[in-house]
Amino acid sequence: MCHIMNDLSSYVPIISHGNADEGQDTSRLIQLMFFGDQLTVERARGAMILRSFHEAAIHRLEGFVPAISDWHARMCLVEVIWDRLYCTSSSCDKGTLFQLRNLLSRSSIGTDPSKNMKAFEDFLLVVLCSHVVTAATVANPENMTCTEMAKKVIANWIKFSVPSPELFGNTTLDTLQDNLLPTSGNDSSNSSAVAGTIAPCQNSSSTVHSYAVDLMTLGLLWHGFHDSVREGDGNRILLYWKFLLPVFRQEKHKNYAKEAFNLQVQSLILSPRKLSELKWSRTINTHGKVGHNIPCDLHMEHLNRRLKSCIRNVGSNICPTAIQRAANSLGPVSHVCSQFEKETSITTNKDYHSCPSFKKDFDSIVRLLKAEQVFCDSNTHSHSTYDKQPLLHDIDWNKTINWVKDKLVNYSKY
Repeated sequence: MCHIMNDLSSYVPIISHGNADEGQDTSRLIQLMFFGDQLTVERARGAMILRSFHEAAIHRLEGFVPAISDWHARMCLVEVIWDRLYCTSSSCDKGTLFQLRNLLSRSSIGTDPSKNMKAFEDFLLVVLCSHVVTAATVANPENMTCTEMAKKVIANWIKFSVPSPELFGNTTLDTLQDNLLPTSGNDSSNSSAVAGTIAPCQNSSSTVHSYAVDLMTLGLLWHGFHDSVREGDGNRILLYWKFLLPVFRQEKHKNYAKEAFNLQVQSLILSPRKLSELKWSRTINTHGKVGHNIPCDLHMEHLNRRLKSCIRNVGSNICPTAIQRAANSLGPVSHVCSQFEKETSITTNKDYHSCPSFKKDFDSIVRLLKAEQVFCDSNTHSHSTYDKQPLLHDIDWNKTINWVKDKLVNYSKY
């Protein structure tokens, strides 16, 4: 990692100042954001620690500010949903993810979302939309606007608890409650998917009802996070990271919980210029269309896939020089090939995935959910493989706050 960052340091802008003849330092680095997945960011910080004793700032790698990106975190959230709600022995429990997967014949859906993220998210989207529409019909939408109906659905079936102010104690860090963890006053107006989701709620007596509530709550958290990335809305992205912190910590994804904490601290201590970069440089739009932004780490995955394809074609001639040449020509060659295929009307295998009929699958799920009355708390049916309460309602805030306080104490030492 040190070698990689050392090569990337050649792109860091340097401003010269002072008097070189008098032995004064004549350069100042303009720091750049270094986005990546959790492992990349952790290794980048480790490389900076290893280089911290070098004399020159450029050799200490001070031109970079490592920060977590969003696509791998979204994949981690999908893994949380699957770990809680997907069970291969629940085929007889109607309304569960595995039973719906069999109903729709989605054979590409398994237990590991990282193997086919696109298929998993397409499946989760149709399931989530079906649950939302079914909940809206149960809410008796006569003479109600869409906004009123959405608020009623959220109030009735979105379960999310927040820490009470007494749990924070007499901490001297007054930003702990308002800026690092979700609270009842946490910018709810900035996101319609989050607004109103933090009202106190009661435990459900029906596991079918609890399962549907847990699925819709976590699903809306995933969808809101996904939508904020697609719109390139940096403020909403950071807001959703506040909700991801307790989720990752509760589900034992400690590395991503730590990066969620680091991201919130960065949003407090960075300069206004770097904070703007942290918010608005997290995504990239390769199509130029509104609502088509993708995270930087996902774009890097696309580039890596194309580069690996080029390297495979090199065959026995592979060497560092050939790899560097292929990497430098990756963008122009891809553009030339796509333009050639477009102008000659040549059909080739596309990079994107085919999508099943959304409407057909949506109608099938809605009919099943209505028949099973999954949003009726008095439902006498039960799921044999699910005996939990909704995750966001069952968070141990006492342990979470103590964990955050310990992280802040360690952070203040540096």
